[in-house]
Amino acid sequence: MSVAPSRHRVELEGFERREPGPSELSEQEEIVNDLVKLYADESGQGMTEYAILVGTLALGAIITLVAIGSRIKDVFTGVQSQLNTVPTS
Repeated sequence: MSVAPSRHRVELEGFERREPGPSELSEQEEIVNDLVKLYADESGQGMTEYAILVGTLALGAIITLVAIGSRIKDVFTGVQSQLNTVPTS
C-alpha cells in the first residue's frame, strides 16, 4: 500500500487508478482515504512514548519503595527508640 503524492489520491491493490473529483468519491473510497491518512499520521507518537516512559519510571519507583520500605521503617524505628532514651533536661 502506498500513498500517492496527491492529497486525495490513494493507490491500493485492487482499486482502479483515477483522480475523481470530490463529488465522485464513493463513501467506501472516502473511508479508505481517511484510514490511509490515519495510518500515515505519526503526530501522537511522541506523546505515547513519553507516557510509556513515565509509567515505567513510576512503576519502578513503586517497586523500589515496596522492596526497601521495611528497611526504612526499621531505621526510623531505631532512631525513634534511641531518641526516647536521651534525657530531655
